[in-house]
Amino acid sequence: MQETNRQFRLVSPSKSFTPFQASEIEQSVAQCFETRVEQYPNSVAVRTRDRALTYRELNQRANQIAHQIVSAIGTENVPVILLFQQGVDFLSAIFGALKAGKSYVPVDPDFPSDRNRYIIENSTASLVVTSTKSLDVVDELKSEQHQVLNIDELPDGTSQDNPNLSISPDAVAYIIYTSGSTGKPKGVFQSHRNLLHNAMNQINAFHLGVGDRMPLVHSCSVMGAVRVIYNALLSGTGLYPFDVKRQSIQELQKLLREEKITVFHSVATLFRHFSEIFTDTSLFSDLRLVILGGEAMYRKDVEFYKEKLPDTCLLATGLGSTEAGTIRILFLDKQTEVSMAQVPPGYAVDDVSVVLWDEAGREVPPGEFGEVTIESEYLALGYWQQEDRNAQTFAPVAENSRIRRFRTGDLGRFLPDGCLVHMGRKDFQVKIRGYRVDVAEVEMALNDTRLLEEVVVVGKMLTEQEMSLVAYVVPHEADRVSAPQLRHFVRQRLNNYMVPAAFVFLDALPQTPNGKLDRKALPTPQAEVHTLPKDFIEPRTPTEEKIAEIWQYLLKIERIGIHEDFFDLGGNSLLGAQFIAEFESELDCEISLALLAKHPTIAGIAEWLDQEDRETPSSQLITLQPHGQKAPLFLTYGVKGSILYLKSLARELDDDRPVYGLQAQGLDSQSPILESVEAIASANIEIIQSVFPKGPYYLGG
Repeated sequence: MQETNRQFRLVSPSKSFTPFQASEIEQSVAQCFETRVEQYPNSVAVRTRDRALTYRELNQRANQIAHQIVSAIGTENVPVILLFQQGVDFLSAIFGALKAGKSYVPVDPDFPSDRNRYIIENSTASLVVTSTKSLDVVDELKSEQHQVLNIDELPDGTSQDNPNLSISPDAVAYIIYTSGSTGKPKGVFQSHRNLLHNAMNQINAFHLGVGDRMPLVHSCSVMGAVRVIYNALLSGTGLYPFDVKRQSIQELQKLLREEKITVFHSVATLFRHFSEIFTDTSLFSDLRLVILGGEAMYRKDVEFYKEKLPDTCLLATGLGSTEAGTIRILFLDKQTEVSMAQVPPGYAVDDVSVVLWDEAGREVPPGEFGEVTIESEYLALGYWQQEDRNAQTFAPVAENSRIRRFRTGDLGRFLPDGCLVHMGRKDFQVKIRGYRVDVAEVEMALNDTRLLEEVVVVGKMLTEQEMSLVAYVVPHEADRVSAPQLRHFVRQRLNNYMVPAAFVFLDALPQTPNGKLDRKALPTPQAEVHTLPKDFIEPRTPTEEKIAEIWQYLLKIERIGIHEDFFDLGGNSLLGAQFIAEFESELDCEISLALLAKHPTIAGIAEWLDQEDRETPSSQLITLQPHGQKAPLFLTYGVKGSILYLKSLARELDDDRPVYGLQAQGLDSQSPILESVEAIASANIEIIQSVFPKGPYYLGG
């Protein structure tokens, strides 16, 4: 194809690298990784702020885990649960499970318990591999038939040698659970060969290899993490796990700068939040490639890239799915002109064909839009425990053909040069901050409130750059319910990205003449009406006015009183992080999420600022309810380390008993993370006694 016929200039990375050969997909992932260990034994494989392993050391740790898995459940290829927070242990366990000939099922302990419990049971796994840090979550989720392998307690003398099991490229490598149309997550399972093929396409496209350093910012249990992990560790790249739930955007800036990160791969939403606090164009001179996947990229993202990132850095986007891997890639440089509001996902990758179908399953004429349908040998093997559905969903293109077909539910059209333009979802699945969300799951959670007669949830572009969930609800006639109530209820049951950004209250859902829901007639959401509290007080000082101005902008509320709670107004940890960045920029003073939780009102923050001996932002003792004469109650944190979720509980407790939260040390990255129960208990006792020297004390957790 001549470049003059292309919609976009032909650009690609120029870094020298060792190409991933097509012959290398005919093996197991374990064998491929062991080859990389032989090639790059002393290169850094994974580094966090407190641990680092070379390729040789990561391999040795994985081997120890593999031998213990085999000792526990033998060599048969069966699923095993990997329940870890993001980090070195999780990566070691992945390769340990694969070396043991198992298919691994990653479970994020921070995700809702009901969801995780369903995944563990549906997977049919009998073994849960975890670490001491997550044992309490495992105890809550597992049943009697589950064995537990704690990798912190492997027997002395466990072999560090490769197990050298015979593992077919056709064997199942992993089961990843995504949002499902029945309201339950569905497991997508994939083979070693297909996993390696997808990694090959991306490693070769992105020129990944020795000398590259890449953060891992995705949750351990989503497809985005799968891509980043194998792209890095099957190419000789160094991987830098970064927990966006516990660390700030400022810390991500610091990581990119201090570790001289060369490739940054994230969802577009995280990149946008990162861009909002970007101030120094010279910080990231080592960055050669930014890859935004998982959701649409917009022209504004390209404009920021052109303005702020190095001239030698390329920007990449694409299209993919858990079922098919990456199917399209587009590279842009500083000279690329983008006229569309949404950047198209681009051009074909090797061995993956895209055709556009109409409703009858016929290919649409050139220039018209249709459903994006993928044809490839390397599609996922199917949905776990759904054999009837698999035969229909992953059908061969012809009898006895190895090439199968998958209808994605995405709509698209081709430009004359073959560039694919994405035009949204055919069904009601939407991408929120890079996560696939099936709205049925959100609707079920809202129906569980028993406060609503009817519910429908849709994805809408509430701003030019970001897809959001909107819930249209019809309350029971006798029930008075508010958006904050519903938002609070959903947040207790679903992941944060599944909480609707807007609620629209209706007397009835609109219907078509034949009685079906008329989605086209759903009204455009208006700004939620903010009812001023009875004790409303306007900001009184320049400091209060500045804080109120930031809150009004972030929360999209016209007037905010000085005693209104940030989190009750719709604030969350992501908006909190944005507030902190704006606060520190405007007022030249450090603050933290923990301190915002302790002082969640404009007046509270202003009073804290006025104190000459104010506590540092890293304080672990958070006041949840300060009033009362009874002995105080101290609530300890759960697996997330944060106590923000306890604020709603404190409001329901006795008004006459002060309530405090003990937040985990190390969330602010300024103090070390405590690893043992004894150390945590000792630190918490010291904190309690420094404020209340004498008991009695009430403890909860």
